[in-house]
Amino acid sequence: MTKEMLYHYKGDGDKLNKSTVPDAALMREHLLIEGHITKPCLVKVLRDVIKIFKSEPNLVKVKEPCIIIGDIHGQYYDMIHMF
Repeated sequence: MTKEMLYHYKGDGDKLNKSTVPDAALMREHLLIEGHITKPCLVKVLRDVIKIFKSEPNLVKVKEPCIIIGDIHGQYYDMIHMF
C-alpha cells in the first residue's frame, strides 16, 4: 500500500489533490489480508498520528461498560479479533 492509495491521491492536470485523512477501512482490509505498507506511507501515517496524539488530552473519561486492552505486543490480528 502506498500513500497515494491510502490518502486517495487524485491527479488533476498538473495538480495532485489528496485527502488529509487516511482511509482507515482500506488500511484495515489491506492488513487483514497480510498486505504490506510502504515505508513512506507508514512514516506519513505515524507523523499524522503523532500530531493527533499531541492535540488530545492524556486522560479520557468514558462511560461504562468499557473494555480496556493493554499492550498487544504487535499482535495486530489478535487486536482485530478483540474488536
